[in-house]
Amino acid sequence: MKIRPLHLNVPQLKIGLVDATETYVVAGRGVGKTSGIIAPWEIRRAQEMPRSSGGIVGATFQQLLVRTLPPMLAMWKKMGYEQDRHFVIGREPSEKFKRLFKWEGPITKPLDSKYAIYWFNGSANVLISQDRVGSSNGLSLQYVAGDEAKLLNKQRFDEEVIPTLRGERAKFGKCTGYGGILFTTDMPTTAKAKWILDMAAEMDVDQITQIMSNQLLYNLRQRQYMNAEKSEKLSLHKALQVLEKRLYSLRLGHKNNPEARNRIISKYYLEASAMDNLDVLGPQYLKRMKGALTDLQYRTSILNQRLNKIEGGFYPNFKPEFHGTDWFDYHYLDSFIGRTSIEEDSRQDDGMDKGSPLDVGCDYGVFNCMVTGQRVGMEYRLFRGFHRYQGEGLLQDVVKDFCKYYKHYPTKVVNYYYDHTAIGGNANTEATYAQSVIDTFRGEGWQVNEMYMSRTVSPDIRYKVFDNVFSEKDPEALKVRYSRSGLGKWEIAMGNADVKQGTKGVEKNKNPERDKDADQAETTHYTDAGDNLLFYVAASNQHSSGITPISSIN
Repeated sequence: MKIRPLHLNVPQLKIGLVDATETYVVAGRGVGKTSGIIAPWEIRRAQEMPRSSGGIVGATFQQLLVRTLPPMLAMWKKMGYEQDRHFVIGREPSEKFKRLFKWEGPITKPLDSKYAIYWFNGSANVLISQDRVGSSNGLSLQYVAGDEAKLLNKQRFDEEVIPTLRGERAKFGKCTGYGGILFTTDMPTTAKAKWILDMAAEMDVDQITQIMSNQLLYNLRQRQYMNAEKSEKLSLHKALQVLEKRLYSLRLGHKNNPEARNRIISKYYLEASAMDNLDVLGPQYLKRMKGALTDLQYRTSILNQRLNKIEGGFYPNFKPEFHGTDWFDYHYLDSFIGRTSIEEDSRQDDGMDKGSPLDVGCDYGVFNCMVTGQRVGMEYRLFRGFHRYQGEGLLQDVVKDFCKYYKHYPTKVVNYYYDHTAIGGNANTEATYAQSVIDTFRGEGWQVNEMYMSRTVSPDIRYKVFDNVFSEKDPEALKVRYSRSGLGKWEIAMGNADVKQGTKGVEKNKNPERDKDADQAETTHYTDAGDNLLFYVAASNQHSSGITPISSIN
């Protein structure tokens, strides 16, 4: 058998050395959270407990298919595990596979093999997504890993997934990985997601230090044993047995009672940045990222630094965990199970009336962006954002990005909502911003209903209007909901939008738009684009649109 070198960085090695029952990792971009932490962890659990069942949890099923499984499959391949040879995805193994490995399957099989990964030793990993209600129903799990934990609804995880970590205690209860939990994420940006930072206080530093030192000693003795003379092997074997017992006791958190039902388990919390993977990324990567990203992006996504969120702000009643959701066409997504890539376009979306026009609102200038939405029943739903940074494209390119994504949308009609700010000149063309949007849509084969909203009302009135929209005090008014996966930047921008006192009342603080170090996709540009659609919601709630269609093409 050919030995393949496998490189792991320091944070990844630490996770493997400690191998605690519960592990919580907050790490920046480039650390390799999914490939180098979750993928090996799942292998260790499956090997430790043959015929066991483990969960892989994501906020959405699309996230699992697009961002979680591909790097895991790539790492498993590097580790020597081949799809359809050592494991199968989305189906029960073939009869040949079963005969070859004398395969019996997990002790408690998932109800639907479509969302399962079956291993050669009978273990299974089950895909669980919070946007598919009931995807954890009926499961009996021994361990679970959560990817991109800051996007998860922790309360629902505790209520729906944790109770499944109860199965087959008689068989697996003595394993250190039984009841195992692994969460990985980059730095949380919302209050609801910061629960994972609190896990640092639950770690017993002395316990973890002892585990790591003893595991390092065990690894040394194991290597010595492999190269030892026959006369030396007996004493080394006894030393390894002593270390195994010691590590077992340390990881379970007790010394003399492995049958204890209320054991104090080992918990490991780790923070890391791209600097911890410098030997792979190289200094040029960091230099390139520092030049390509804003200071804010670099500090959060690369250096993994904690930043304070603006409290209150211009949208004080906006709550991502309440107003945010996702709508996916699972029949379409299911067709990509087991594949390494997915065609991301509007065919993956659900939750919209595909027989009706889409609404769009924009913001213009050095940073151009667009937000899409539509009224569906008594909800106004915001679906997706499109943007181009300065130097990366023009307003027309944003419109074309929309048209490319919605290429398969059956109703090629948009309601374009705009105010007096779109009537101003576009420095890139002789046309106004509004005319550039309209002409580009029509050039791409879309019909445009022009919904002119006249002059924007004062910031103070807008502040009060949006406060009322998001508070949902009127049970008969339209409710705003939005796609968290499609509007990630808009969500951040809404949370970042600060207030200041102006001459005529409260105003939105737009100073970050002039900050060259700020990520413009996370400043007030995106909020202004969305405001055009939110004002439609407010007008509808007042039973008067206040919007004058200046032309309509049938």
